[in-house]
Amino acid sequence: MTMTRPLHGFGLGLRPTHYDELLRDEGGAIDWLEIVTENYLVDGGRPLAMLDRIAERWPLAMHGVALNIGGSDPLDAGYLRDLSKLAKRVRPALVSDHLCWTRHQGVQLHDLLPLPHNDDTLRHVATRVDQAPTTPLAKRNSWPHSSPRAAAACCSTSTMSMSTRTTTASTPSRTSMPCPCMR
Repeated sequence: MTMTRPLHGFGLGLRPTHYDELLRDEGGAIDWLEIVTENYLVDGGRPLAMLDRIAERWPLAMHGVALNIGGSDPLDAGYLRDLSKLAKRVRPALVSDHLCWTRHQGVQLHDLLPLPHNDDTLRHVATRVDQAPTTPLAKRNSWPHSSPRAAAACCSTSTMSMSTRTTTASTPSRTSMPCPCMR
């Protein structure tokens, strides 16, 4: 799959309340948009029609929350098929998801649950990344961090070597909980 324009400048998370204003915008204040993948894994409807129009004007990043890349359940073939179909449709510059687990024994938990930092997890996730239908696949770490510096130290060393096919995007959260790597 060929990705489109690179992401540079100011990006905004696309929400349905933005559709009309974005499509009227002539000023160019927004350079690219991030979509929540699962909001567009549908057949038809207004959200998908609006996304088609928006994808003509802005580069997109697809960010998911349900890939379950670290989980023990097999990757969901239907989800992967829908993910690939959407990526082919909107040709994003980037496809990402959280480096966590979200499903167990077929039940979607609707939470981003942390993974242990060990070699077994690294091998497990690397194998599953290779099964994902899109590249580059960026992973956004779901571990809480005490500071951006702690996040950079933890996330850059623990996820950069997952696979030569991947890129890592880390987003530190502002919590007082220490990073599991530093305990």
